[in-house]
Amino acid sequence: MNKFSLTVVILLFSIFAYPKSHAEIEATKVTSLVSVLKKNPEDINKLSLLGLYNLKNGEYQQALAPLNKALDLQPKKADPHFHLGMAYAALGQHEAKIREFQETLRLNPKHSAAHFKIGLSKAAMRLHQEAIEHYKIAVTNNSDDPWIHYFLSLSFYQTHRYKEALKPLHRSIQLDPNNAVFCYLLGLTYMKLERWEQSLPHMKKALELAPTLPQEMKDKRFTDLR
Repeated sequence: MNKFSLTVVILLFSIFAYPKSHAEIEATKVTSLVSVLKKNPEDINKLSLLGLYNLKNGEYQQALAPLNKALDLQPKKADPHFHLGMAYAALGQHEAKIREFQETLRLNPKHSAAHFKIGLSKAAMRLHQEAIEHYKIAVTNNSDDPWIHYFLSLSFYQTHRYKEALKPLHRSIQLDPNNAVFCYLLGLTYMKLERWEQSLPHMKKALELAPTLPQEMKDKRFTDLR
């Protein structure tokens, strides 16, 4: 892996989760990149990094210009399209988001994150079979992300395919044993299958980890889980 690719991986891992105490450090990095780009405005790597830093700092509107310019200079790179889709998603621009994620997949059909994001969009439209197809590809190429397994199981659950929901749910819990949401859905799934004794320990654990979880999930449009 080259130095630029490694930098991108590290940035993606920390997007939206970087501690606020690092805000000044991040601002310095952005300032430094802007200074470099004034001297060489067509440095594709620096443009992409600037867009990523803006995403990471929650400056979604500011991320658009450098990412779009990077794509103008080199339109056949998949990752900048995905990053641009992330920016559009944060800005609530649904059609633009989907367009960029689809372009990502056209350029890289195995792009796990793009499949996952399109799967989420399809599920939000209740197109669960299409969502399942995207989740399955995503999980094949990124089997260690517990949330992909979870949302795959959730689409199975919401289409009453409870037995099929079990395997990805167990995998999500194997990867993240103390996630109350995962335990709760597994408990509900066993209840739907009338396997009460298997349901009980998972429901109990979920409520021990997060006593207010049922109401919170209901408030967040998870009423289909009931």
